[in-house]
Amino acid sequence: MDLFVHITGSVPRANGLETVALAEQTAYETARALLRENIGVVVLVDASPNDKTASFDDVIVRAAADHVRDTSETGIVIRTVRNRSRWQDRISDDTRECLSRLDGRIAGETLLDDEYIGGSIRDAQARLSSGAVVIGGYRGVKETADLLMNSPQPKPVDEIFIKGLTTGLPNDVRARIDKASNWNSEADRRTVHRAADCARVAHWVANDMAKRLRANCAASNESQDESPPEDAKPTGRLATTRQVLLSSQLATWVGNALRAIGFLQIGNGG
Repeated sequence: MDLFVHITGSVPRANGLETVALAEQTAYETARALLRENIGVVVLVDASPNDKTASFDDVIVRAAADHVRDTSETGIVIRTVRNRSRWQDRISDDTRECLSRLDGRIAGETLLDDEYIGGSIRDAQARLSSGAVVIGGYRGVKETADLLMNSPQPKPVDEIFIKGLTTGLPNDVRARIDKASNWNSEADRRTVHRAADCARVAHWVANDMAKRLRANCAASNESQDESPPEDAKPTGRLATTRQVLLSSQLATWVGNALRAIGFLQIGNGG
């Protein structure tokens, strides 16, 4: 897979078990829908357990493992940022089992201990991501969206709303997402009200993200086609010079041959 989307966000556990389960199921279905579109996922595999908020990394890893189980996929399906000293310490038994099924299908960046902090992790995830889907939110969601949308070649961001869950994105960022997406501000189509909505909303968001990512790729390829590399430009000039030299040599050879057989008596008074 060449395209990878960061599914980011979290749910305060104070919102209740039902809301947490709804958000986690939405994240799972979104990952499965993206993978069916041949788009990999970006996660933080060794995220610290948190009693106050639930993140989606474990369920996304499970979604990737289930995708590999159900398909013949042999390529990279997950990109992640990790720290070697914490790689094993923070992984739950369920996630460890899923990772064993994903052996050889995970790539990413490894950060040193002093680099393994929020800002550096977000920067690395942005480098690994072609786009992002926000579900719920936490204090880093806005920064993640800004990094992607303000990159030299802006990367698409979509958002899924969970009923009763406050988003982590401010209104100005959400307005930019609506303007750039194909949703035409149809927030209800992106809202999960009940468990039955999860797969439907995930499908719509994954399909929208796939269209936008492929449009970006097409525009990038078109731009490259219109601008030939600098080192290729002299080739035309060199070819023209060689043509001139060959033409001059050919004229000399023809002239000499004509003189030799008497057709030209230049300088002999003929």
